Amino acid sequence: MRGRWTAPVLMVATALVPVLAWLGGASLALATLRRGAAEGALAAGLATAGLAAVALASGAPGGVALGTLLEFWLPLWLVAVWLRWSVSLASAVQVAGALAAVGVAGFYLWFGGDPGSFWSEQLAAAGRSFGIGAEEQAGWEAFSERLQPVMTGLWALNLLGLVVVSLLLGRWWQALLYNPGGFRAEFHELRLDRGFAVATALVILAGTFTGRGLATDAGLVLSSVFVFQALAVAHWVAAARAWNRLGLVVVYVLLPVLFQVYALIGIVDVFIDVRRRMVSAGGS
Repeated sequence: MRGRWTAPVLMVATALVPVLAWLGGASLALATLRRGAAEGALAAGLATAGLAAVALASGAPGGVALGTLLEFWLPLWLVAVWLRWSVSLASAVQVAGALAAVGVAGFYLWFGGDPGSFWSEQLAAAGRSFGIGAEEQAGWEAFSERLQPVMTGLWALNLLGLVVVSLLLGRWWQALLYNPGGFRAEFHELRLDRGFAVATALVILAGTFTGRGLATDAGLVLSSVFVFQALAVAHWVAAARAWNRLGLVVVYVLLPVLFQVYALIGIVDVFIDVRRRMVSAGGS
């Protein structure tokens, strides 16, 4: 917040280390939330130019910067602008989910309804970069065949998670600086709309009839948004019952294993208010 260049520099630095990309994204979210859409757009533009310069200097394709902008920074900027305007964390998370679903649809449209050949090429290239030998080639090809049908959904799910986590972290930073304690109350009350839940259920239902494809991948992305509501439920109950922090650690450790269960809890909470029922019921 002390200067215009801090956010772009952090965005470029973390983009070079993908596991830290969410930190740079949070700086973009904070700049947009606090200073406005124009300042956030400027930060994204400067970071894109800087990342392109680094890529070209290192011999990497300059398109890496454009890909980062379109897949990550631009959606995050749009969601942050929406949150600044609406002052509703729930609606911002829903917008992120909707953008991811639109991205899935656009991906299918770009590849004529069947992105399988694209992912087959990407997985084959990954096998070569991993140094898969002739003796392991058959196993890698079998693994690729099983993975290829779900790659579009996983790709969109990864980007959606990155956008929402960056947004939440940026919002937390904003609260720490200008509204201490505000993010805790805001996240605890996170509740998505019933209409969004019904639409998600319909897309998932369509996917069960159409099989693996656009509806299935869109349903995966949309349902994942409710995982964040399930986590809000966990934090709300933990605060209400004065849980030890270890309880929340367990919740997050189990997230990859119980991902679909968490999504279901989030959807159910939309309709029956799980968090207050749990607290009023007492017990463990």
